[in-house]
Amino acid sequence: MAKTLIWENGRFYEDCWLNFDTEETVEASVGKEDNILVNWKQFQENGYEERKGKLGLSIHAGDDLLEISKELEKFDLIVVNFKAFADGRAFSIARLIRDKYGFKGDIRANGAYILDQMPLLQRCGVSSFNVTSQAAKAGLERGIWPDIPYYYQKALDGAGNQARTRSVSTKRPWLSVNTILDSDAARQSAA
Repeated sequence: MAKTLIWENGRFYEDCWLNFDTEETVEASVGKEDNILVNWKQFQENGYEERKGKLGLSIHAGDDLLEISKELEKFDLIVVNFKAFADGRAFSIARLIRDKYGFKGDIRANGAYILDQMPLLQRCGVSSFNVTSQAAKAGLERGIWPDIPYYYQKALDGAGNQARTRSVSTKRPWLSVNTILDSDAARQSAA
């Protein structure tokens, strides 16, 4: 089984997990101390209670998140899978696992996402990335991180609405262009 590169904390490292997500069963040759990643069906059928190595779960859209939430303490890694670029369910899954169900371990994004989505995934609780896109990999290797300086909502990383630096007197603040322009002008005058 080929090792993959994982992006976490600003660098790539070799993955230490053996991924059996797409396999029918976990190979018999795998040692009890190896770190293995399984899908929900495999976990339900086998449980892997006697393992000494770490256990990870690969979640796909359509898996029963309520049932999975009852077993989260058994996992060290949760992988949220993007089947397609436009399928945003993995964002919701990551946010629910981290925020609602209180998962403290590593949440990893896998599949069809792009570099521009990575900061947003991080705001949803994702802590590492299996980067499969060659364009995203090349961008990360060049040091590109497409951070978004202004957010309208609070997130798990603690960032909030940094655009609104003053109170708005109108009942419809989106009509006040100055709300965002004021913070831009303040930054330019400070420079």
